[in-house]
Amino acid sequence: MITLAGAGYALTAALLGFAIWLVLTRPMSALVSGISAAAVAALALRTAPWPPSGRRLRPVPLADLPRFGAAIAAYCRRAGLPPPAGIALIRHDVVDLRIVGWRGRRILLLGVPRWVAAEPEERACLLVHYLSHALPRRYRSENRPADPRGCGWIRNADAGVSRWCRALRPLTPRDVVRRRPGIAPAHPPRGSLTLAATNALVYVPYRLVAQWQIALRAEIARCAQCAEHAADVETVRVVGGEAAQRWLGSYFWRDALADWLAEREERGLDLDVAELSAACRQWRATRHHRSPAGRVDDAHAATSLRLAAVSALRIPPREPAGTGYAAGAGYAAGAEHSDIAEACDAAACDELLTAYRRSGGADRL
Repeated sequence: MITLAGAGYALTAALLGFAIWLVLTRPMSALVSGISAAAVAALALRTAPWPPSGRRLRPVPLADLPRFGAAIAAYCRRAGLPPPAGIALIRHDVVDLRIVGWRGRRILLLGVPRWVAAEPEERACLLVHYLSHALPRRYRSENRPADPRGCGWIRNADAGVSRWCRALRPLTPRDVVRRRPGIAPAHPPRGSLTLAATNALVYVPYRLVAQWQIALRAEIARCAQCAEHAADVETVRVVGGEAAQRWLGSYFWRDALADWLAEREERGLDLDVAELSAACRQWRATRHHRSPAGRVDDAHAATSLRLAAVSALRIPPREPAGTGYAAGAGYAAGAEHSDIAEACDAAACDELLTAYRRSGGADRL
């Protein structure tokens, strides 16, 4: 991983060094050398491993969510976790914790469709699991191992490789056609010889960068498995083993949720909470979608393995309520769980929906 991540910084340094060499030596005419140096420097800065920006997310500060934000802050304080800097309410089937900006702000991405479709105990598991991600160094311990997704220079290298992929991505005729607002083209645009020649030139570099990105993200996911397991353990400690198993087994309706969101996006319709709630009740009643046991993605192990690991956990008995957190003995009964339950109640959900409508949400990540 060190080699793959360091290659992003080395490539940027090499391009900037080449631009400086063009300016100092001027192997061509002064004008051509200056233009070439400016182009190389612009490419280096455009694809440099800068930290990802959170401006597109439009996060809502916790202070603007009196009930939900106060419950999340209280839980993080009692559990010894850093509270997120804001909540980004988005129109996607995703819940995650992202670190953005030079200061490493922790932003909780909360997909409103997933949140509305989930049951209260599933929402509690989602919050506990993802708030345990990407912890700063001072919050790490034996029970909270390092997560490479929370390391600044690895995170920035991954963002830089993604920019290289976008910069070298082969173009399609629709990418280069000039569209007029409100006027649809009479026929699909056709390719040209210039477009084909351009794509042929960038094909090999794009494939190399794509393989680079795949290898880097595979290493990040492999090293993050311990952190994912620790987050599952945290979920069991706070919410309980049976609730965690039901949460992991409730992913059978996510295929239907993704199809429902894609259909509404194609039709240009806004998020209808009442319609989504009714559809989710139908999905849960029919359970005709494929089993979640084989589910696996870039960041998590197969759901069957996670279920086996969670069912095998033997968390020590919880201490009486009010004693706080005891290292190595789990959470006190009632304290942290009540905070999470308060964050998942109906009033907090209405507060989130109001903030989502007011902010407009983010339609792109």
